[in-house]
Amino acid sequence: MAKAKINLAYKQIIDKNNSDIFGIGVFNESYYEFLIQAAAFNRDNLFSTFEEITDNNPQAHCIHQKIGLKIKKYINSLQNVIPELHDTLDYTAIHFENYQFTLLNSQINNKDSHKVAITYFSNPLILLDTLGDYMVLADEYYLQSSRVETFVLKMRPMLSIYNYVSLPNEPGDGPHPHPFTDASPMKRFLGH
Repeated sequence: MAKAKINLAYKQIIDKNNSDIFGIGVFNESYYEFLIQAAAFNRDNLFSTFEEITDNNPQAHCIHQKIGLKIKKYINSLQNVIPELHDTLDYTAIHFENYQFTLLNSQINNKDSHKVAITYFSNPLILLDTLGDYMVLADEYYLQSSRVETFVLKMRPMLSIYNYVSLPNEPGDGPHPHPFTDASPMKRFLGH
């Protein structure tokens, strides 16, 4: 029945428009850390934007990691649950095992321009089937269990499958075609 073991990647954009506690905290903390790092990599104050600083000082690319460490307390507060990403019933939370912080834009004198992205990489999931833009999924432990608790997740912008491993057919199953063999929106989204 299982088609593949997959991992999802979900990118959350955080900017001045965020109104939740997590987004506001990450926005403010990352901006203040950007100012500290910008001062260290722009000692003569010749540049005002993150792009200018990194273009003129290649060592400044480490600012992503330094800010990522500074916001770790906010990431920890998520308890490994990807924010904004739930199943179609808004019941099942999708858990992540890793994340990547990226500073997209910032200016020393304009906090409103500050924009960051956090990409969350999910725990392994089992893809059981696809129905148009919807994926029928189960937690990885399904492979060791005879009972299958499933949930349905709709593909959407900023959500991608970043790891796909086909699973062998179970005894008695017919062959499983690749789930994205037609011109479905899922196939177009994944760029197949």
